[in-house]
Amino acid sequence: MSKNDQIDFKFFNHQSSKLFFVLDNMGRFVFANKACIDLLGLNDDELYTNSFYQYVHEDDQQRFDKSFRSIDTFSKNQLHQQLVLRLKTKKSTEWEIDISLCNHQGCVYGQSEERSTLSHLRESYETISKMAKIGDWKYYPENDNLHWGTEMFRIHELSEKVGITLEEAIKFFTPESRYVFTEQIQSCMESNKPIEIEFKIKTHKQNDKYVRVSARKQMEEGGEFITGTYQDITEQKTKEQILLEQNTKIIRNSRLANMGEMAAGIAHEINNPLAIIIGFADRISSLINKEEINKEKIASASSRISEMTERIASIIKSLRQFSRDASDDEKVIVSVSTVIDDALILSQEKLSADKILIKTEEASKEHLLKVNRTELSQAIYNLIINSQEHIANNDLPEKWISITSEIKGDRVIIYVTDSGLGIPQNIEPKILNPFFTTKEIGKGMGLGLPIAKSSVETMNGKLYYNKSTQHTQFIIELPYNSQRLLRKQFDALHSSKKAA
Repeated sequence: MSKNDQIDFKFFNHQSSKLFFVLDNMGRFVFANKACIDLLGLNDDELYTNSFYQYVHEDDQQRFDKSFRSIDTFSKNQLHQQLVLRLKTKKSTEWEIDISLCNHQGCVYGQSEERSTLSHLRESYETISKMAKIGDWKYYPENDNLHWGTEMFRIHELSEKVGITLEEAIKFFTPESRYVFTEQIQSCMESNKPIEIEFKIKTHKQNDKYVRVSARKQMEEGGEFITGTYQDITEQKTKEQILLEQNTKIIRNSRLANMGEMAAGIAHEINNPLAIIIGFADRISSLINKEEINKEKIASASSRISEMTERIASIIKSLRQFSRDASDDEKVIVSVSTVIDDALILSQEKLSADKILIKTEEASKEHLLKVNRTELSQAIYNLIINSQEHIANNDLPEKWISITSEIKGDRVIIYVTDSGLGIPQNIEPKILNPFFTTKEIGKGMGLGLPIAKSSVETMNGKLYYNKSTQHTQFIIELPYNSQRLLRKQFDALHSSKKAA
């Protein structure tokens, strides 16, 4: 091959990102383009003295030699061989590429195919995964084999050299998350239900992080397995929490205004049992002044006075709970029905005055939550009062409010439904906005629903209006906790209280 031929090669291949080289019939370099020179670390002296063989991985040399010798360099027919090779680069690393070999004018021409592009795609994927903080994982239940991608180890601040099992992996989760995750794994395998869950982990270096896990079941020749993604959403959660705290402060600073609206109702709630107490006290005085004292009547009147006194104490206790900032309270395990009862204590008199029937279900006693009890009861109270005012201001054939609950997927759902016929479309998008109200000036500040929404969001839940039902319905969704675990803790707590 002439020098001019080499110059032509340099002209046409200098800018190519693919490897291009020409070998003589002994496998020595005749020409190599810049991409090949850069990858293999060739210099001018090595280019025309070194053999291509010495850059081929030891395990691939025999296969390359067989393909190379199968090409007759002097044949008039164009001959091709394609094979995958691992090359040893100047950085002492391996580079796997697809090589295409052909004959021409006594030489063997070699050129890399798309394998380098695939390698770049893999590198790009790893870079994007690192930037997005998304790891990939696979789990094979049959042999309890768990595979983590590189980013998974980075998220958990764990050395990639460390092997990992499912049992070891879930140790990073909180106890509640472990139960929920393992239950979802089982549900995914048994009923093909996709896994969608967010929870907090404690990394190998004891740092708190929030992650979002998405996965589904797949099939291959080796059997069934679960594959999915695992994203670090700590930064997103932190920003959301900052925004939530700012919004919560604004709404909580307006809580006193809302308490002013409540004051008139509270006065009525207390005045009613007070009037009953005064009436029975007068009756006792009247009985004592008589010559013959009727002990049964006095006992009955005394019992009613005690009952009404407890009623007032309960109202005051609830009022104190509602008026304070409970955002820093610890979460407690409580049934949905207990929280509903908390909310009904302060609203019962209003509901009775408007002759509104309250409907609840026994099932709510079995549905347990780990929440800020005061925050949730405040939210439900505001929804009840919203329904009460809606019913009272409209001429409806039926007057009722239904409060029910169910467990649905990874959420506990609470439905507050009233006999109203829904919210007009023109105001529906605004009803959860602070200070939006349809009441006359001075009769409402539009804070009830926004405060309820804020309270639910502080517990990582959501509150929204359901426009797809016949009646007026608001829905509260709260994170699902393993009912089995909560029941165990709940029963243990109450057993210890009884023993004390």
